[in-house]
Amino acid sequence: MVQADHNSDPASTYGLNTGVANPINFGMPEIRIGGFNTSHIFGGNQSWPLYTTPNQTLQFTDSATYVIGKHNLKFGGEYRTGSTDNLRNTFGSGEIRFSDLESFTTGDIRSGNMVFVGDSRRIVDQKSFGGFIQDNWRVTPRLTIDAGLRYDVSLPIHEEHDLLSNFDPSVGLVQVGRGLNQPYHTDYKNVAPRLGIAWDPRGDGNTVFRVGGGLIYEIPHISVFIGQNNTNASGISLNPTGVT
Repeated sequence: MVQADHNSDPASTYGLNTGVANPINFGMPEIRIGGFNTSHIFGGNQSWPLYTTPNQTLQFTDSATYVIGKHNLKFGGEYRTGSTDNLRNTFGSGEIRFSDLESFTTGDIRSGNMVFVGDSRRIVDQKSFGGFIQDNWRVTPRLTIDAGLRYDVSLPIHEEHDLLSNFDPSVGLVQVGRGLNQPYHTDYKNVAPRLGIAWDPRGDGNTVFRVGGGLIYEIPHISVFIGQNNTNASGISLNPTGVT
């Protein structure tokens, strides 16, 4: 998504020298005027330009079942890879705020976000692996126990051109490929047990008591790391890269 006037240089078209030099951020900056019930807004959109495509998720799974007496064993595995071509220049075109209408007519600016520096485009992918084994044990005609164990590994996100960095307290900002192999450590401790019990006190199937629980490790969404959402956390994709 881009602004309708994204091909317009704000300096030559509107006479606003906002300092924006990258054509992808061209267009009228967002202008907010206070003093109303809600701020009056016109001009651009603070969340644009925004590209999150192409993106894709590929998932490969397989499982098998093996019956031994009262035990119904099931085991399987999963491989998942996701990728996105992401660019989101929040305040890319800039923002100008006025306290009220009088300030706007006199050009008395209260505050603003004027210059988006650098290139936020990131082509990112992430790979995840998982495996499980489960036993459905028919202990008696009235009692069934389900016990299982799953293990998951989600590798750190990877950027096609190593345009990710993170902060190391001992040395400062470090870019992947320049003293940093990956943006963060892999968690290899994702062992997830689960247990369930079903009890039919009369054996007639009319009343069954069930209880169960387990641990689940979620695959983190790529946007957690590279997103620029409505928070002050911009993700590791916007840490400066190439710093000394």
